[in-house]
Amino acid sequence: MILQELVKLCDSEELIPMPDFQWRQTHWHINIDANGKLLGPPVCVKEEIPVPNTNNRTITQGLDTILPWTIQPRTNEPESEFLCDNITYTFGFYSKEAKKLDKKMSLYQRYLIDALSATNDPGISAQLKCINMIRTKPQMLFNYWGDFSQKGKKAKDAEGNSIFLPKEWEDTDVFVFKFENKLVVHRQPVIDYWQRLRQNRREELPKGQCLISGKIAALALKHMQVKLGTASADPKGCSVVSFNNNAFTSYGLKKNANAQISQENMEKYAVALQMLLSPVGGKSKNVKCAVHNYLLSKEIRAVFWVDYPKKDSTITEILQGCFHGNISVIKELLDSPHTGKQIEINNAVNFLCFTMAAAKSRVIILSDLKTTLPKLQQALLAYYNDIELHTNEHEPSLCLKNILESAKPEGKNCEGSRNQINAFFQAIVMFTPYPLGILNQTITKSLVVVRDKRGKARYIDTNLFRLIKAILNRNFNYPIQSTLEKTMNAMRKQKEDSIKNKKNFQSYQLGRIFAVIEKAQKEAINSNEELNTRFLKSATMTPARTFLHLLEMFPNYIAKLNKSGRNEKEEKLKKYWAQECRNTMAEIFADINSDFNPEDIENLLPKRLNLEEQGILLMGYYQQRASFFTKKENGQETDQE
Repeated sequence: MILQELVKLCDSEELIPMPDFQWRQTHWHINIDANGKLLGPPVCVKEEIPVPNTNNRTITQGLDTILPWTIQPRTNEPESEFLCDNITYTFGFYSKEAKKLDKKMSLYQRYLIDALSATNDPGISAQLKCINMIRTKPQMLFNYWGDFSQKGKKAKDAEGNSIFLPKEWEDTDVFVFKFENKLVVHRQPVIDYWQRLRQNRREELPKGQCLISGKIAALALKHMQVKLGTASADPKGCSVVSFNNNAFTSYGLKKNANAQISQENMEKYAVALQMLLSPVGGKSKNVKCAVHNYLLSKEIRAVFWVDYPKKDSTITEILQGCFHGNISVIKELLDSPHTGKQIEINNAVNFLCFTMAAAKSRVIILSDLKTTLPKLQQALLAYYNDIELHTNEHEPSLCLKNILESAKPEGKNCEGSRNQINAFFQAIVMFTPYPLGILNQTITKSLVVVRDKRGKARYIDTNLFRLIKAILNRNFNYPIQSTLEKTMNAMRKQKEDSIKNKKNFQSYQLGRIFAVIEKAQKEAINSNEELNTRFLKSATMTPARTFLHLLEMFPNYIAKLNKSGRNEKEEKLKKYWAQECRNTMAEIFADINSDFNPEDIENLLPKRLNLEEQGILLMGYYQQRASFFTKKENGQETDQE
């Protein structure tokens, strides 16, 4: 069960630093004396954090601080945090419309008054005096900074008067107070009071058997929300467990009786999930953790970890590097079987992963995966062998998200595509067959001509052919290799084994024929409109009719190439390509049938191709086209497109 694994992760990584406290971000620290007077301007503790595996992208984050457990999610009714909150609850300032402002301010103040009454702590007394003075005289807060009317942002105070706040102040920034060089919330009387208060609240909760631990405990009335960071997710947060629809009452159960999870375990799984979803890594044992999530598409995010505390972070870094297309990490992984330098991993450690999407404010769990680290390494190695293609064309990123987005139908964002992407990721991690729906989508998309604003057809998308190769190899055991030469050697050995292998070999050769004719046409008439924009789709659908027409045009292109060029260099290059295309075509027909008679060409061409054969034809076309980009041994110039 996913929630059980998250609770186990929280315990092993000690993500909760002390009972009833958690790691949260603070943005401004305010130093005060015993009378509540400021000892200086609020200190900004924000910092720019680099986001791993991105092009120097950074995000602004506050300082990770141990704070009282958060009140989350906030409902329509105001709920204040304990002694640390945003500018609206703390000072009554707001830059946007603030609903129920008086109630928000009074709730924050009530916490202070009750805590002071129970503890008589001088730090709480100083904080209470300070906020009362600032709420009535906001200018005292800004005297240290000067006038913000020119460079600040407009806002209003608790009385509705216009004020100017520093631009650095965000509505969601958390303000905490320091007294005698120590945060007020860290003073021991305050800690003891907060823990007693939380214990009293738990005793008021209904009791029941927790679905995670199986023990009788106080049940959570509402569950914390997490920020998934996908296109369809609510930016305020999404609930993993929720029960506020009529459908959840079909068995006569109401609210949390539908999903009995204890308050303690709810907090543990929520904290663990927040750490896993952090874009720069969470906080564990006062040490920054590695990033444990990856955005598979605009709709899907995967989170992953190992079930052994802090010992095998290497695999997380490897996984991040592989998914983000880090060439050095991928090369190390691919070379490891040949160099003998295997990546050091613990054989007894499990790798856990699950993928999530969102429907408005609810999390949808798409898959729950579990494997061992050695099996995961083998799966990653197999995946990169599957998608390996040698080409000198415009090289796209090996980033998994880019590869999966390549196969997504244009203009669609449907649930079917989401499920296909999730199934493909599951096949990578678990080393299982890829979803066939991806093959259908990929072939369809590779045959669609997409033009830029000038009307010119775009480059061939190598990622589409990577996906075709991967599915043909793993699902159908076809010997498509990384280069044309390797593929031909493998296919020649297998073509006589069965009728199916012979048909696959012919389909691959048809793709090569198309690439040769396309090359001859381009060099002969120097056209920007390549043959694939007009005939590639029909060549895969009705090969007999299309290839008869193309083969009739081929001699004309060769004849044009043999004519004199505008200068000696052009003439030499054209004759080179005429000879190259003739030789390649002769080699292809010799491979198909050594006793080939040109008059029998019509009987040789198939009338229809199934889905796999279409994919093999496209791979033959792509690899023959890619081979034209390599330099020839005779010193002729490379083809530059």
